[in-house]
Amino acid sequence: MIMEEDIEFDIQSYWALIKRWWWLLTIVTLLCALTAYFVSKFIISPVYEARTVLLIDTPDRSTDDYTSLMTSEKLTRTYSELMTTRPMMLDVINRLRLNISIENLRARITPKPITGTQLIEIKVRDNDPALAAQIANTLTAVFIEQHQALQAYRYKESKARLAAQLTQLDQQTKDTSVALESLGEGAEKQVEREILQVLLAQYRQNNTNLLQMFEQVQISEASATASIIQMENAYPPSKPISPKVLTNTLLTSVLGFMLEVGFIVLLEALDNTIKKPDQIMQHLQLPVLGTIPGHNAEPGKPITMADPRSHVSESFRTLRINIQFSNVDSPMGTLLVTSPMLGDGKSTVVANLGIVLAQSGQRVILLDADLRRPSLHKIFALRNRPGLSRLFVQPPLELEAAIQPTDIPGLFVIPAGYLPPDPLELVGSDKMSGVLRQALDQADIVIIDAPPVTAVSDAAVLAKRVDGVLLVVSSGHTLLEAAKDAYGQLSRAGTKIIGVVMNDKKAKRMRYGYY
Repeated sequence: MIMEEDIEFDIQSYWALIKRWWWLLTIVTLLCALTAYFVSKFIISPVYEARTVLLIDTPDRSTDDYTSLMTSEKLTRTYSELMTTRPMMLDVINRLRLNISIENLRARITPKPITGTQLIEIKVRDNDPALAAQIANTLTAVFIEQHQALQAYRYKESKARLAAQLTQLDQQTKDTSVALESLGEGAEKQVEREILQVLLAQYRQNNTNLLQMFEQVQISEASATASIIQMENAYPPSKPISPKVLTNTLLTSVLGFMLEVGFIVLLEALDNTIKKPDQIMQHLQLPVLGTIPGHNAEPGKPITMADPRSHVSESFRTLRINIQFSNVDSPMGTLLVTSPMLGDGKSTVVANLGIVLAQSGQRVILLDADLRRPSLHKIFALRNRPGLSRLFVQPPLELEAAIQPTDIPGLFVIPAGYLPPDPLELVGSDKMSGVLRQALDQADIVIIDAPPVTAVSDAAVLAKRVDGVLLVVSSGHTLLEAAKDAYGQLSRAGTKIIGVVMNDKKAKRMRYGYY
């Protein structure tokens, strides 16, 4: 069963995703809309559609209205199919002198019977509106002519045979009349005269019968032939039917927006970085002691020093309070700050956390134990020598000589010094424990900046010598698997991980909350 909280979380997640990528969604949608508008308006040739309607007037042979209607509809469907036959297309091409193929012309023509009527609608599409109308009207004229010729051919043989018989019978009638007149009135010709008179009467009766048959054929021809009438001529259309600029623009922009949303959701699904504090609490079972919004700082001017009233500085003060409350029974003397990956912002957290602790009245020493990529001296614009690495060589250097003051009262920095060939051997030596004891004698808290856990083993070795470890992750940068690996290495070292700090570069404002 899906819980209401889960539904609300998903909605908030997707809404946050849209707000995060709104600029990309806006740009892609506008580009799709502009592209569709430009292509529809200036590249795609406009298509015009001319229309004409034919009436198929069939003789009514049945008293059944339904049967008559079905017969008419079948006839209109048959005529619609006949209109695009090869002879019809060829005749239209020849009459209009078109330089196109039969298949091309057929693709432009759409005859369609109108359901429940005896009408056929003919639509012709072309880039030239005048040509579209000409094709529609020419096709209608050609079809009517060929239909009439076909209907006339059905009765042509019967009419020709009857006409020949009438001609022959007329000639026989004339010949018999001439022969009868040439006999005269003599008694000796009486028998022959009577024979001719009987023949003449028969010829005339046959002639009458043939004339009646001829008339009946003509009546049958007229009653059996369907009439085709063009109800309205096709005229050149004034507006194209395609492309539909507004429709294409809207549909393309919506499609582009949806595709981009799907692409972003896919990227987010494939992105296995930490994005929310909930992921840390779920997968690492560690409290999130602070969320630091993204900010820019100049060398020598950390944000808590340059702008102590900003919401970013306030987030570091909140982190200071949460760290203090995380270990109320036994105050923390040494705190190791590390991260799962390079670029998570651990050194920035060390510098600003040290400043806010010093501002609260504590004496703080920041120890740069990252002997591979040191950065604390750059953040405070200090000299890098002498430093921590110098304390390990003979003759030993006094700790006071390596400590450098900062512009913040009560805050001191021990830089890394020169980079040794084997940093792990140095930070794992007994001398390192001695350095930490000496530093703690001169400060209320010593904050150690250690290398990333998954990159080298320095942080795991140092973690055994401190009171607690603070893990720094970066939203959208730190891989979840790297965070799990770092947590596992630190846990196996037997150290106490007091919590996690999340650097959130996309955070726009201060977020308050209880941890």
